[in-house]
Amino acid sequence: MQLNIGETIRQLRRRDGRTQQEMADMLGITPQAISRWEAGVAYPDIEIIPKIADYFDVSTDFLYGRAPNEREIEIERVRGTVWGRLKEEKRWSEACELLRLTLKRYPKEYRLMMDLSSLLHLRSMREKEQAQQADELRAESIEWAERVLAECPESDLRYEAAFQLKHTYCCHCGMDFKIRSLADSMPPLSLSRENILCYVSDEREAARNCRKYSLNCLREMVYFLRWHSNGQDSIAVSRMLIGIIRTYFPDEDYEYEQYEALFFLYAGMVHTELEYGAPEQGLKDLEDLCTLLEKFYRLADGKTEYHHTSPALAELPGYPLSDALMGNFWRYCTNILLEDERTAERSGGDQRFFRT
Repeated sequence: MQLNIGETIRQLRRRDGRTQQEMADMLGITPQAISRWEAGVAYPDIEIIPKIADYFDVSTDFLYGRAPNEREIEIERVRGTVWGRLKEEKRWSEACELLRLTLKRYPKEYRLMMDLSSLLHLRSMREKEQAQQADELRAESIEWAERVLAECPESDLRYEAAFQLKHTYCCHCGMDFKIRSLADSMPPLSLSRENILCYVSDEREAARNCRKYSLNCLREMVYFLRWHSNGQDSIAVSRMLIGIIRTYFPDEDYEYEQYEALFFLYAGMVHTELEYGAPEQGLKDLEDLCTLLEKFYRLADGKTEYHHTSPALAELPGYPLSDALMGNFWRYCTNILLEDERTAERSGGDQRFFRT
């Protein structure tokens, strides 16, 4: 049986963000020895295998490829508990404490750091009436995300940290200098993944990527219009973008990104229309949103995967769906409407929309 112990060591070392030199110093060997293991030209001596297992907090059987990684099992269990039961039950403090305790055992586990940063940011958004506590939560969220950005070898997690930081910096007073520094560390728009994929040689794939790229840019414009402009401008641009999406996909054979964008646009319009006293139009847009959600769910064939029906997209792979995904969309829309209902009740506004 061929042993892949060198590849396992390489993956574990990168997982923990450790260099060959750091590992060599800890084990009392040369970095060249580790390089030979990872290249597959040599194996570690049997006497050092237990030390390597202890160094990475795994079993020797796992190094030999004979057992599942107990560390991975525990981490997935913790993450499932945090984002499942504890978050659903709104036990925010308990979830954060569980992540902190797990990070003490696995101090280089960057996935847990991002989970904790995200959860702290969410908690801070719910502590608006307690400014000092909200600031403390944001400060800790920033600390964890900045550590991931500085240390993590995985580019996906670093970009996730950057995405988290741009929102947390924005909510924290006096952070403009950090936003600018973060921007300087990121590639320009013309070097984004979505932009580069517009230049592939396959014309159909290039056109598809171009649509995705342009729609993402327009969606960001809608987001900032809601933030910096009046509601009527936001609604007008949202309707324009919905029209563009329908032009791109005349048979309404949307992909996941288009469905997500349409949910965002419709939900935002309903929110704004209620806020500006247009309940009848809000009701119409809500009905369109519900129709879209129902179609999205039906296209999953009632099970796990969406399949394209358009001949132009038939060769594209399907993508997985889940009840949890649909539940998140429904909860998002429901929360918006419930918040508007409470606002209307406080202001004595028109209740016809909610009775309907």
